[in-house]
Amino acid sequence: MAGTAGAAARREWFLRDPARQPERPGGFCGEADRVVAVRLAFPVSGPPEGRRCPAGAGSAGAGGSVPVRAAVAGTGRPTLVRWRWTVTAAFGLGGIAVSAWGPRLPAIKAALGTGTATIGLLLAGVTVGAMLGLLASTPVLHWLGSRRSLAGALLLIAAAMTALGLALMLGSVPLVAAVFVIIGLGIGILDVLINVEGSAVEQATGRTLMPMMHAAWSTGVAAGAGIGAACAALGVSPAAQFIAEALVIAATALGTAAGIPGGRRAPPQEPHQDRGAKLRQWLRGWLDWRLLLIGVVMLGVELGEGSAANWLTLAAHNGHGQTATVAALFVTAFAAAGSLRPRPDAAELAGAPRPGTGHPTDS
Repeated sequence: MAGTAGAAARREWFLRDPARQPERPGGFCGEADRVVAVRLAFPVSGPPEGRRCPAGAGSAGAGGSVPVRAAVAGTGRPTLVRWRWTVTAAFGLGGIAVSAWGPRLPAIKAALGTGTATIGLLLAGVTVGAMLGLLASTPVLHWLGSRRSLAGALLLIAAAMTALGLALMLGSVPLVAAVFVIIGLGIGILDVLINVEGSAVEQATGRTLMPMMHAAWSTGVAAGAGIGAACAALGVSPAAQFIAEALVIAATALGTAAGIPGGRRAPPQEPHQDRGAKLRQWLRGWLDWRLLLIGVVMLGVELGEGSAANWLTLAAHNGHGQTATVAALFVTAFAAAGSLRPRPDAAELAGAPRPGTGHPTDS
């Protein structure tokens, strides 16, 4: 989002790797607040003449924008590799967090002394929180910047999981309900931020990386479900499990946050529109049958996946008389199947640019 922050505001730009894009030597100008690629074909004091960004693109301040020279100096291959694996780790942590409670629902239900209907209402709080998180993610990103917002989302999830463990120790249903909403809020924010960062990494490297990053989320879900099954087999309480996982998530978030370059990932500046034009544009989206059809498909996918992740354990335990450990293994098997993906082809393994209209990430 284009903007300024007083005297600190400045013009900054993306740089294209000329080795990958020989038809555009020297790079190109985009709406951003930091340099995301190196191998320059021009001095680092500025982009080539005629390629400068519009005034006000990007911003400085709380987001931690990086001066051009500093960004160029720090965006070599080691930095890009570290950035890539930091974002991949964040995907994995999100998967672990979202699968923490599913395998332990029989024990949670027993600890709270509630019925199945109450458990359903509690789990609905995660969905409500996630929707709020999706809406809040953009303001949070612009307020804190990429590095601090992503680390903050993980720390919020860790704090909420700790509170969930304490709420289970107290046996407080209202407290558990509130904490589930907060966990959903953190997961919703994290979901947007890691995808924004993943796209930025792809732009910086010119490689197709998002499939592997999403596979890391699914792998995290499988690992989280496996942890839940192991804890059920060992007799570890859900409260102790959630608190231990929260510590791991928080420690990893703090330890890897420096791997994310500072600054914001600002989208291109949009032309000014009055409220009437914005409303008409919004209504056109709801009248596009193709977009609505995609929404219906995604709704069906999420209903199926969410139902399995949240209810398989209780169905196996209460409906089929399986032990808590065996019931948790059903969720683990489901999550493990979701982590499978087609083997990448040779071009992807070699880091070939993505097909499209010129930019490595156009598809």
